[in-house]
Amino acid sequence: MVAALTCDADSPVRSDLVPATLPLGEIVARLNELRPPLLSGYASMLARLASEARAGRLRITPAQVSSTSETLLPEMRSAIREAFGVPVFDGFGSTEGLVGKTGPDDDVLVFNTDMCIVELVDANNQPVAAGTPSARVLVTNLYNLVQPLIRYELTDTFIRQPGAAEHGYLRARVRGRNDDVLHYDTVDVHPIAIRSVMVKTPGVIDYQVRQTRCGIDLYAVTTDAHELDGLADRLRQALADGGLHRPAVTVRPVERLDRHPVSGKLRRFIPLTTT
Repeated sequence: MVAALTCDADSPVRSDLVPATLPLGEIVARLNELRPPLLSGYASMLARLASEARAGRLRITPAQVSSTSETLLPEMRSAIREAFGVPVFDGFGSTEGLVGKTGPDDDVLVFNTDMCIVELVDANNQPVAAGTPSARVLVTNLYNLVQPLIRYELTDTFIRQPGAAEHGYLRARVRGRNDDVLHYDTVDVHPIAIRSVMVKTPGVIDYQVRQTRCGIDLYAVTTDAHELDGLADRLRQALADGGLHRPAVTVRPVERLDRHPVSGKLRRFIPLTTT
């Protein structure tokens, strides 16, 4: 989903929702028509729109861009910031009531821990120290009178950051979901092994990884298919370095990636058990 916040004589602020499931050309045309001063959307879609802006097809000048619902990778933030020339904000939201927001061009989220009790724990539900990635997050929300939650488990990985002097809210970086980890017979491969290769492949605008029995299939959106030369070999080496024996890797150029048919979200890493 892309939300374009606009103002007119009839309404001081109006939010126009543009489904992320539409063809990219239609999304660009709609945004060119709306010319929103504020642009918000999924990180993967904002990265695609940044590419369209650099190519001159998207002609909007938002004063602020906000990402939500998907992990905003550092390379995405840089591309969006460069394309639109304005601060990029990131947000975290959950139906369980936990909400967080960053400052401009920051990657540390501040969470509404006045509404929720939040515990960052390891695989044994023991608290983790600041700077240590959590295995899961436990949320207690008693403000939800219809269905109060006590230690409800979220599979996102949080890394607690030092507190701020001006407030006592939880500050944390979010590194994605633990269920994105690819599990093989004898080894687990964290998505960062693949991302470390993709961040060095600037010609790839967006990508999706599907786990196979002994490797991965990677689908890439690129402006030039030659940018994919050698990518399979680099990914194969990264997986081997991670402990996967003789990994099989295929790279396929595509024009668009599969998104959830209802929400429009992109799941970047698809484990074998969900295919």
